[in-house]
Amino acid sequence: MRGPRTGPAALTLLVALALLVEACGNTATRTPAPSAPPVTASPSGELAPTDRPTDAPTAAPSGEATEPPTEEPSVEPTETPAPSGTPGGAAACSGNDGNRDFFAAVAQAVPWDVYCPVLPAGWFVDAGEFRLADGGKMEIAYKGPGGQRIEVREGTYCAGDDGCIPTGPDAGTASLGDRPARLVDVGGGAWLVVAEGGDVNWEAKGTGMDGSVLAGFAAAFARVDG
Repeated sequence: MRGPRTGPAALTLLVALALLVEACGNTATRTPAPSAPPVTASPSGELAPTDRPTDAPTAAPSGEATEPPTEEPSVEPTETPAPSGTPGGAAACSGNDGNRDFFAAVAQAVPWDVYCPVLPAGWFVDAGEFRLADGGKMEIAYKGPGGQRIEVREGTYCAGDDGCIPTGPDAGTASLGDRPARLVDVGGGAWLVVAEGGDVNWEAKGTGMDGSVLAGFAAAFARVDG
């Protein structure tokens, strides 16, 4: 009996099978693992907003901020008496501790009574200063909701100026803290509550409000212990 034939046709078939096996082995390719996305950073060095934790605390405005850090009185005395101890009567004054220290310092430095506003939430100190020269004077301004504004002047701010305080038309009696005063319509939608004491005077000027509203604010002024 003869063995299997190994002629040209058989050899050709064996080579074709070998090439097919090799081709199948080469079709398996590796899939590279995904790389982690890069972390982006803002110019300040903090993570970009999209990379912040989703549970990071956020502060929603309450609508009644009472102590903005940038709205403290700008105290510019010619002399700088530092308040000693606690503010005392200044504890009733509106604003933050810096505002209360301002009033306490004035009260300790001048011979006349010092009064501070006691205002509802939503009022902020805009600017303030006091001078000790020529008997001393204090000026401080507040801004409130809806464009309202109160400007306070106390001390010898009218010294040498006979026309400093308007003479009228009077709109009735009023008070500035515990001091008798009068309400004056100064025109242009502005009102004035003024308590006169010779060389020393006290006044609160209000804009963006009715005279009765200013009178109510002025009556609530607190006298600061010196």
